[in-house]
Amino acid sequence: MPRVTTAIMKLSRKCNSHLLKVLQSESAHELSSNRFKNEKAEPLEDFVVDWDSPPSEDVVLRKKCDSGEELAVTALLGEETIEDDDRLPREALMKVCIKKPGLSSILQFDCGVFSKGEDGIEFDIRHAYYLPSASSLGSSLYRGPLFSTLDPQLQDELKQYLVTKGIGKSLTNFLLVHLHKKEQNQYENWLEKVKGYVAQGQGNCHGQLMITFTLPMFSEDGFDERFQAFTVIASLISSFQHKRAFRLIIQQFMGAGDVERRLLITYVLNAWVLIVLGIVMLLGILCSLTLSNFLPASGNHVSEAIQSDRYYFLLVPLTLPVFIVAIYFHWLSMKLFKHA
Repeated sequence: MPRVTTAIMKLSRKCNSHLLKVLQSESAHELSSNRFKNEKAEPLEDFVVDWDSPPSEDVVLRKKCDSGEELAVTALLGEETIEDDDRLPREALMKVCIKKPGLSSILQFDCGVFSKGEDGIEFDIRHAYYLPSASSLGSSLYRGPLFSTLDPQLQDELKQYLVTKGIGKSLTNFLLVHLHKKEQNQYENWLEKVKGYVAQGQGNCHGQLMITFTLPMFSEDGFDERFQAFTVIASLISSFQHKRAFRLIIQQFMGAGDVERRLLITYVLNAWVLIVLGIVMLLGILCSLTLSNFLPASGNHVSEAIQSDRYYFLLVPLTLPVFIVAIYFHWLSMKLFKHA
């Protein structure tokens, strides 16, 4: 068996115990922090919970108005918002369906519910659909225009229409807080299940990683071996997105045997060499295009050609303010798109 492959296989025998320590640390951290304990969900007014299974990601609420109209609200967590809010970092994707008595048609609104820090919890409408019937949910029929292209006054009136139907602060607060707490409980349960699963498979990691090394190695210089070894190391490290878990995995790798440690350090050093080389080349090119014009003539044809250049000498510094303005407008457009 190749030397690099043998080193990785030695490392694989310890992966279960290392992974178990990371899982135990992460589980203890989550249980002790109790992240959303101070968040209180406001009581529902007229809505009743129709579906809220612990294993599922969504929640379904229903309401029947005095006029006979029926409302169905379903929501689940989406991506993190760009607002700097650590309390409730993710938005909720909410669908509101309204049905009038005696009609088969339905109005459907796709909304986003998000926290704005001290300003409270808000919602906005992303799409507004008219459905001829419940059976046309998955059809290709025209359901409505792009909501952001509607007249701003019409957008405001449609949002106010939902508010009059009960889609207000109490409902949005309940949904966002409840879904965050529910997802946190599901994450803690997931950690416990994975921890129990890994604990039952102690010492049996070798056979599972052998699949990675059954591929033939055609290169004589060992490139395929190094590539496969790097793939295993990268997959073991990148499988944890949490910073604490990432740091602990690095510590466990550094605490491994000499062969495994040298292997990891070699790849890290190679990566840093490429990064530093790229930075040096970039700085060298920028200096040769800008600072060379202030240096005395050297008599070298190449350096004289660079010194006589005026295009790049002016282009590089003029690009910097344009670059800063572009970054600012990119940030501004993201803000406007989010809250339009």
